[in-house]
Amino acid sequence: MSKRNPAWVRDELILTLDLYTRYNPSRISKTHPEVIALSKILKKLPLHRHRPDRKRFRNPNSVYMTLRTFMSLDPLCKATGLTHVNKLEKTVWKEFSRDLKILNDVAVAIKSLANSPVIKSLITPDEEESEVSEGKLLFRLHKKHETNRKLVQQKKKRTRSLKCEMCSFDFEATYGPLGRGYIEIHHKIPLSKLRPGRKTRLSDLILVCPNCHCMLHRLRSDMTIEEFKKSGVK
Repeated sequence: MSKRNPAWVRDELILTLDLYTRYNPSRISKTHPEVIALSKILKKLPLHRHRPDRKRFRNPNSVYMTLRTFMSLDPLCKATGLTHVNKLEKTVWKEFSRDLKILNDVAVAIKSLANSPVIKSLITPDEEESEVSEGKLLFRLHKKHETNRKLVQQKKKRTRSLKCEMCSFDFEATYGPLGRGYIEIHHKIPLSKLRPGRKTRLSDLILVCPNCHCMLHRLRSDMTIEEFKKSGVK
């Protein structure tokens, strides 16, 4: 087994980019309080099961090195950053560097999980999470809301027709008895607005078919469901 620590994932890069936008690494160092604080947060997040080199795992020096990586992607930065930049680092920079409000919202949401008891329930990965721009942990929290059996049953009972609220697909009408009672549930609060401890209301849930559900999970944090429906859902 490799003794190298795992590669950085999207959640970690989002938090580091958020720090970069507030404290350019050309003006701070690995001993800066914010760098040390971020290191402590990263160590708490259940994103990696294996940490071969625990002493160096996401330590202040590694946080600072990742900050310097973003320097090389920043066209406004005159200082010299690290020349080796991987694909994910470029992707996170492209997705978030132009909208600092969304970046900060997502970073705050991820940080809120670090010191919350709910973090213990977000250890298990989900096969869909790698496609979510806001990262793994917020997606796991999102799915936790969607799979609350009590709320799901209440939502279904209070709805006259179990048609998809996005495209109006009706499983029973198409598949007969086999499709009776089948529909998926989507939690419509944007991932960047999720916070641990927030109670889910029935009004937060909508009925969707699998296709629409998959597309909704790919929505940007700044796009509402209403805007999504207007953009081309037939």
